[in-house]
Amino acid sequence: MNKILTFVTALALIFTVNTAFAGSNNNKAVALLTHQVDRNTIQELKLNEMAYIQLKDLTKNYRAEAEVTKVLFASDAQTLATRLQELENRYTIELSKVLTPSQIEGFTQRMIIASK
Repeated sequence: MNKILTFVTALALIFTVNTAFAGSNNNKAVALLTHQVDRNTIQELKLNEMAYIQLKDLTKNYRAEAEVTKVLFASDAQTLATRLQELENRYTIELSKVLTPSQIEGFTQRMIIASK
């Protein structure tokens, strides 16, 4: 019984963290997903090799889906905006499975500094 309660509590915590992460860091996550991922990204975010590969795949897939969505819904601005928002939300959740919120925050800060 105790194991089940612990499991349910952990599951609820993970869901809460993912939901909060998706809502608060959506713009930051999208900035990261549109950024070219290279070996420098490993050092910036202190990623291991597996996380690097997952991040690279996520960014590639996000960009491809965003381009297809833009082509398909180019004539309907409202639907396009809705579909892009749905895409961003989905990939933000996927990104939260690969990176920690502090890694995304650190990356965002580096982008801000680099743009100055």
